[in-house]
Amino acid sequence: MKKFFVLLMSAMICTMAFADEIIIVPRPNPNSGSSNGKKSSALYPSVNYEESTVTIYAPYYIDSMTVVIADSNEEEIYTVQLGGFIGQQSIVLPDVVDADKYSIYLFFNGICLYGLF
Repeated sequence: MKKFFVLLMSAMICTMAFADEIIIVPRPNPNSGSSNGKKSSALYPSVNYEESTVTIYAPYYIDSMTVVIADSNEEEIYTVQLGGFIGQQSIVLPDVVDADKYSIYLFFNGICLYGLF
C-alpha cells in the first residue's frame, strides 16, 4: 500500500511540474503623475496558462479588462473583453490561437500589463 501511495503522489507532482506559467511584467502607466518614493508597490493581476486555458487572478474588483493574445510578430490573433470580476476569470483559447500564441496583454483602468508564453 505504501508503494501505491508513493507512486500516486509522484504522478500528481509530475503533472503539476509540467504546467506552463506566464510571468506578467507590469509596464509603468505613463499617466501615473508624480512618482513619490514613499508609495508602496501596486498589486497587479497575475496570469497562469495551462493546457489552452488562460486564468487571470485579480486581487481587487476590475470593472472592464481587455485581453489581447498576439503572435511573435506582435499581431493580434485573439481579443476578448471581460466584464466586472474579482478573483479568478478563465479564458479557453481556440486551437488556432493556442498554436500561434506568443504574448498576452491586459488592458484595464489605464494600465497595460504584458507577458510572454
